[in-house]
Amino acid sequence: MAELFHNASGYADVGSSIAMTKIHLLLPIDATPRSRWGIQYAIWQHRAGKQVEVSLLHVVEPLMRRFDTLRFRTEQEIAAFRSERGQWLLDDAVVLLCENKIAHRAYIREGKVVFEILDTAEQLDCSEIILPAPPRGWTQFLTRNIVPRVLRKQRAIAVVTVNQHGLPEQA
Repeated sequence: MAELFHNASGYADVGSSIAMTKIHLLLPIDATPRSRWGIQYAIWQHRAGKQVEVSLLHVVEPLMRRFDTLRFRTEQEIAAFRSERGQWLLDDAVVLLCENKIAHRAYIREGKVVFEILDTAEQLDCSEIILPAPPRGWTQFLTRNIVPRVLRKQRAIAVVTVNQHGLPEQA
């Protein structure tokens, strides 16, 4: 598990503790713009006067060991590429958090996406998991249905779905 921590000033901070936060948000990040909607929610909460800490999570699904997957690259090369890609996605996502001086950590984990989201939220003692509202209409058939699956399997931690402006969707 890779972990990065940036304090509210945006600078890397290793091993220091920060003050207790009022809300600790888990924001799963992938390559889609929709996954950034939760950042707007964090900014909205921050501007509302709440102390906000954000944990960004990028989940890399386990590599399938098939001949066509490993035909031109070794497992190590593929793992390095996937790690670099995950780091780039997280680095891209933290820009707005840094601009708004919101404390954040970034994690890369490998496993099944739904399980890792729920498990990480529990391990990090998050108060909410923030996910983009699932698409409606025919476009829902083009997705992997991660959000509905997280909602069905949610545990003790609240799952909040937000729209593109970072505002909570009505259940």
